[in-house]
Amino acid sequence: MNYNNWTDIVKKTAVFISSAILIIIGFKVSIFYIPFLIAFILSQLIEPLIRFCMRKLKMRRKVSAILIFAIILSIIIGLIVWGVITLITETTNFLGNFNYYYEKISSKSQNIISNYDFNKIQVSDEVRTIINNASSQLIRNRF
Repeated sequence: MNYNNWTDIVKKTAVFISSAILIIIGFKVSIFYIPFLIAFILSQLIEPLIRFCMRKLKMRRKVSAILIFAIILSIIIGLIVWGVITLITETTNFLGNFNYYYEKISSKSQNIISNYDFNKIQVSDEVRTIINNASSQLIRNRF
């Protein structure tokens, strides 16, 4: 082999190994830098609102920044409260109607099982008896 080929191979190998090391270190360090990146992005998104308050409402920068953060925080808290209230309401409605849903599902499943022709799939009599007993016990042993 030629001397140039070996140096080319060594260079490419070194570039590959150093790139792999940098990627691994980058993933490890990204855990530390992600909060700063999020803060930078949020500050860039909020900056036009702060400038608007400074120009149109004639506020100082500190006051307009506090006002914008208070508005955004109240919107976030409002959305969280709305979500929790909706979740509680829907859960209460579901649990209130649970017996109705249970009866409907159990009657439909019992109807399907009783009307199904098990001879099509060649199920033994023991399995058929077990399925029928389990479905009838399911209906009798409600919550």
